[in-house]
Amino acid sequence: MISLIMKDLRCTLIKWNICFYIFYVFFITFTMGDTNPKGTYLIIIFTLAYFTPIMSFVYDEKYKTDTIINSLPVTRHQVVISKYLSICISIILSVIFSALVLLITNTLGISSIDVIQIDMIKKMIIITFLMSSLIFPLCFKFGYRKAKFFFIFLYVALVSSLYNIFSPNNTDGLSTKIITYINALTSNQIILALIVSSIVIISVVISMTLYDAKDISS
Repeated sequence: MISLIMKDLRCTLIKWNICFYIFYVFFITFTMGDTNPKGTYLIIIFTLAYFTPIMSFVYDEKYKTDTIINSLPVTRHQVVISKYLSICISIILSVIFSALVLLITNTLGISSIDVIQIDMIKKMIIITFLMSSLIFPLCFKFGYRKAKFFFIFLYVALVSSLYNIFSPNNTDGLSTKIITYINALTSNQIILALIVSSIVIISVVISMTLYDAKDISS
């Protein structure tokens, strides 16, 4: 199990991806950091946490690692579980990596975003697990190439919504109600944990079922 997670991390945390993440953080902070610091921070940490585990599907499909893994003493259920566990590691890495890069951008005077925002991190964890629970079954069933349009659509739609919702200049009544509802939901940690855990478990079961039925012999 651990070896599968480490394999995914080695595939995704290559120098080109890291360089892209650094460029992305610099670009986002430079273009809209000071106008919407909370929304910008949430988008940054969510992007890194969301893309990292998804990229493992890209490399699995590109190098046909499913075929290799299928010949090893590893069950398909273990493969599925390792993908979901990698979400937790991606979340931790996204917070640490974002804090380091934001510390640099703040030092250079590019932005003045707090490098650690606990309330935004809590929201990011929820959003990342929910979004991953939606896209993972599709990746296991169809592969990343066929699922990427839905993946990109979800990302663009959510990022646009998050930026508008948390914008300090947004006086829209609906946005205010959404923020109030999110804050109320995150404050009740037991209910929130049960809801998110239930959705993730359902997603895991669906992914296992779909992956069991998938033909990866060739």
